[in-house]
Amino acid sequence: MDLDGEALADYDRAIGINPLYEWAVGSRAQLFERSGRYEEAPADFARAVELDPQYAWAYASRARVHEAMGRQDDALADYARALEIEPLYAWAFGSRAELFEGAGRYEEALADYARAVEAEPLYAWAFGSRAELFERLGRYEEALADFARALDIDPQYAWAYAKRAQVYEAVGRRQDALADYTRALDISPRYVLAAGSRGELYEALGRHEEALADLTHAIGTDPFSDWTLCARARTYLRMGRYEEARADCVRAVEVDPEDGWNQMLYGLALRVSGDGQGAEARLACARRLFTAAGEGGGTVDAYQGLLLLSCLLPDDGRSDDALPVARCRAFAELGPGAGPVGETIEDLTFLREVLPEAGPGVESVLTRLRAML
Repeated sequence: MDLDGEALADYDRAIGINPLYEWAVGSRAQLFERSGRYEEAPADFARAVELDPQYAWAYASRARVHEAMGRQDDALADYARALEIEPLYAWAFGSRAELFEGAGRYEEALADYARAVEAEPLYAWAFGSRAELFERLGRYEEALADFARALDIDPQYAWAYAKRAQVYEAVGRRQDALADYTRALDISPRYVLAAGSRGELYEALGRHEEALADLTHAIGTDPFSDWTLCARARTYLRMGRYEEARADCVRAVEVDPEDGWNQMLYGLALRVSGDGQGAEARLACARRLFTAAGEGGGTVDAYQGLLLLSCLLPDDGRSDDALPVARCRAFAELGPGAGPVGETIEDLTFLREVLPEAGPGVESVLTRLRAML
């Protein structure tokens, strides 16, 4: 029997001895949640709050189960009840902020993060999570301030170092980014986010051997990380090592065939290797995936992908730059912020480097994107 199984058996025994033991009932519910047994967790949480109607933790914990099951309204109701009982419950504020953020309700999320850190000024997680939201909103100075506060509270917070490094990248402070990625890896040597992201930064800096070392380390730690496989494939393409690039692309597509970026990079790798027919099939697949994602919500990520594809696979065989320019205009209308714009510039620069004959729209689009910064 594994540790969770042993714990479940002990909770069962405790509840059998004392059926009114609300802590044991609630803790068993949390174990069900952690094990992905969501259907069993709500019944125990319901029993726990029946035994103790003022059990704020049980309400907030049940809210997270509701979230996992897609019951957003029920989750919000439980968070509200928990906060009625404990108006300064920092964890409930922070957890509800995550729900709001995931639903795109950013101002409500920021308000709850603010309440969380007001209630608990040493809540490093809440500062870090608010910083991540500030980054998403392009509010980089506020993000850096919150990450600094999180790291003052917890100097061993590897995630905060890695995420702050990404903000430094977005504002062009690449040496600071390298320092933060390195610090994150000093704390947690097998941290895939930090190793993979530092590898990507080394690639952008032209330090290909260091990039390969970091990305290979990340892949060794998590062989199913498709984004690090793609990052290493990009580095191989820049080095002219096409066979190895294709192998990484094949693996990335196996991990997630519904990712448009995986399919697009595979198409590019096939094209530079001389397999035009295979490339067209992969690029057409990528366009279908990005188009579906764009129609589903008009995400910045989908429009970035469609913009790059327009330089690789123009519609109707057109040879002018009308489509890429139109795609660039649509991307700009989303108000993507400096981070996504900078990423797209780097992607187009990479495309031009490995495939000089790419569509005529590359230069036109690069000019327009640079003007957005």
